[in-house]
Amino acid sequence: MDPATSLPFRMRPRAALSKLLFASALVGCVRGAEAPCPAAAPALFSIPVPAEPRSVNPVSPAAASTTSLCHPDGRPSPSPAKQREDRPFCDAFDAGEISRVEAQVRKNLVVYEKPSKLVIDFGCDEAYGTTRELVFESGSGHGGSLDLVRLKNEGSVYRIRRISSLHYDRKRLGIEVAELPAPTVDALIEKTRVAMLAQPHFIRLLDPSGAIGLGTVSFTSNDFHLRLAIVDTGGRSTERSFTGYDSSMEQETIVPMRLATEPLEKLLSTAAFRPSAIEDEDREFFTAELVRQLKATPNWWVRERYLEIAKTLGTKAALPTLATLAAAPVRDGASEARTRELVIDAVAAISGWDPRRDEAGQMLSSVEAAAAVARECSPLSDSVVRDD
Repeated sequence: MDPATSLPFRMRPRAALSKLLFASALVGCVRGAEAPCPAAAPALFSIPVPAEPRSVNPVSPAAASTTSLCHPDGRPSPSPAKQREDRPFCDAFDAGEISRVEAQVRKNLVVYEKPSKLVIDFGCDEAYGTTRELVFESGSGHGGSLDLVRLKNEGSVYRIRRISSLHYDRKRLGIEVAELPAPTVDALIEKTRVAMLAQPHFIRLLDPSGAIGLGTVSFTSNDFHLRLAIVDTGGRSTERSFTGYDSSMEQETIVPMRLATEPLEKLLSTAAFRPSAIEDEDREFFTAELVRQLKATPNWWVRERYLEIAKTLGTKAALPTLATLAAAPVRDGASEARTRELVIDAVAAISGWDPRRDEAGQMLSSVEAAAAVARECSPLSDSVVRDD
């Protein structure tokens, strides 16, 4: 039993002590004739009592509004967080394909510390249903490129829409479309999903002689980005990515990603791509990828290129995520400062509201404009605090 609840009248210890002090004061004033009895017990010593928590946190009128300069038609409700299963169902792999991938991994990996043992594990293929689409991202850090390719299963064919962009001297953003036979793409996916989930790693071994043998360690200035996702009709996704420099120190991720994506790049090179106008489908697809990337804290140059493209392809569904990014502190990083400028520009292009000017039309600083974006573009849950 709780000692506090076993007292008479269920008095808490602190309440019981207060009543005792008050009773002592009353006895004293009855015995003494000079002083009148006080209305309450004198404070002999203070006992801090925590204030009761407020049921609703105070918010400013502007923040509590259901509309804003960024959302004149009403702030959106937050998207529910997508919950991943703790123990998802993993699709089975073909034994022959696993053997083929293991052989390729062993052939391509460089042993940079001897003696060691190479162990090849495999991840979980969660997209076990019929493939709905394949999403492929690629880009070059120094080359200034970023491409997003979506292969959508439409029965007998996969319809392809590619967002292609350059971000340095020859800036360009375009949409290209093509088709490939479904059996060809499906056969590639069966191989790709095994290769992308290979997880090789070296286990260091003790040398009885005590010697340490170092193999070749390679490093290049090739900074690249690869991401591949297989999405089934149930919305389940099997994916993997790598962004960084081509180095033997990162080969445990680079090798599987290249084994998975190089056949896809080769297949795409055979497709007859043709230019296309931007469609709503492109905007919706890109915005979903933008939100996913920004929530996953991507590499700095991948983030910047996504934000550049957002000025053309972003939709209002991206505004709450952009508001969160605008609220992030800018410390010493040059990319952080560029990111803030890109967020402000993207919000202006998407919403039609210029965060760089106040109500009187005067120019604001970047810090003030970013604060306005964080305030005006946040979703409903960030502006109205509900009493649970």
